[in-house]
Amino acid sequence: MASQPQIADVTKEVVTVTWAPPSQDGGAAVLGYMVERRKKGGSMWIPVNKELIQDTKCTADGLIEGTEYEFRVTAVNRAGPGTPSTATNPVLAKDPIRVPGLVRGLQVTDSATSSISLAWSPPELGDAPSGYILELRSDDAKEWTKCTKIPIVGTSYCVGGLQERMKYFLRARAG
Repeated sequence: MASQPQIADVTKEVVTVTWAPPSQDGGAAVLGYMVERRKKGGSMWIPVNKELIQDTKCTADGLIEGTEYEFRVTAVNRAGPGTPSTATNPVLAKDPIRVPGLVRGLQVTDSATSSISLAWSPPELGDAPSGYILELRSDDAKEWTKCTKIPIVGTSYCVGGLQERMKYFLRARAG
């Protein structure tokens, strides 16, 4: 039996599966491996490869985005296929989450004696942010504090409660 396979990489269309050779070869050298997949909880295993795989790595394509799959590996020697490995933990066919990039163009759009209005542009790189964290630090402080308890949904915000004639630093990041 081949070792339990591991998932090395996942996208919405392709999963890369790796495994180690079996600790016992059944008295004959391993000729290659068969890899199978099934939908999570399904009963029917479907072959991923037509020819025996010589390596201990396989890329399974043709997946359906949003579907969970399990994979198993079977070592084959001249006597035939061995016992299949235990299945992988289910893996969801989806592209990995990419951290949002840097906020662009943070600028003051208006100011008053106790408030500053800001605007910025969303990041160009990474996934779309679910919100923005705006932080403030007065000139004489070392610590940054969040301006809101929950992320800001839009790309503008008015920070209130500021002291007149105090110098402030502000920064925004995508979350």
